[in-house]
Amino acid sequence: MKKKILAILMAAAMTFSFAACGGGDAPAEETSAPAAEEVVEEAAPAEEEIDITNWTAFQGVMADGETTLFYVFNEDSTAGGLVIVSADATKSISVFGENGIDEELGYEYIADADKGLTMYYTHQENEDGTIEISFADGDSATIVLSDTQEVLDAMDVIAEGTEDVTEQYIASLYEAQGLEVPAAEEAVPAEETAVDLTGWSCYQGVMPDGETTVFFAVDETATRGAMFMLSADCTQSISVIGNYVYDEAAGIESLTDDESGLQINFTTTDNGDGTLTVDMGDGDVATIVEAEPQVVIDAMDVIAAETTDVTAEYIAGLQ
Repeated sequence: MKKKILAILMAAAMTFSFAACGGGDAPAEETSAPAAEEVVEEAAPAEEEIDITNWTAFQGVMADGETTLFYVFNEDSTAGGLVIVSADATKSISVFGENGIDEELGYEYIADADKGLTMYYTHQENEDGTIEISFADGDSATIVLSDTQEVLDAMDVIAEGTEDVTEQYIASLYEAQGLEVPAAEEAVPAEETAVDLTGWSCYQGVMPDGETTVFFAVDETATRGAMFMLSADCTQSISVIGNYVYDEAAGIESLTDDESGLQINFTTTDNGDGTLTVDMGDGDVATIVEAEPQVVIDAMDVIAAETTDVTAEYIAGLQ
């Protein structure tokens, strides 16, 4: 099991003195680690980006007796997340991503692609079902099996209401391991669509299955066009952007994709009420209504970044 997250939490407590964030000469007032339920009442939970409700969750308290740590990992232990929060709930460390083992270094790790940071640790499974997490700076913590939803609630609060000191903490661990501290990589922004739909006529609607959304756009000169289809669960898409041609004799319209060279044929019928009926020729007929260009642009960005392109397979099925 990869309880790496826990170890990280412990080290963070010692490095940043989470229990006494104010500093100064006055001794820090002793406080107990806040219960996840209490924290949740103080702040609205943030939206979950991934569904980890079926992951295994652990939580515990660092060696200082105050700093709380949370750890979750998926069924095959290839992905995990860890969060540590100070006793006063003002600072936190969080890493989510790939779980693995660096055999050369002799450490387990969790690599956060969004932050461009990798955290190292070791863990030992105890006979009583608990896990001992250790860090390169000598800190350690014991964590126990927990209810996943309780951990999720606490993690949401942490993400929304605390100062993230993950980078500083990881830097201290690298120093303890004698490693070169890597510069945090900035997240690469999603590419904006290369097509400027300003002035284009744009439409959207739903296919007969009641779930698949279709988008259609054509420019003012009726020589350029685009067609997209997006599955209901946003996992698969069809995308064709390029030259638009209307074969008046055959009554067939076509779009040829600039990059792939794939061509999709269809017909559109003006219904006289501002809507169009699109017929793909395979029995798929949809009524589409006028839409703002930005709506189509947003859909294009989602399709490009988050879906599997099945355009070739779909077009083959039309032939």
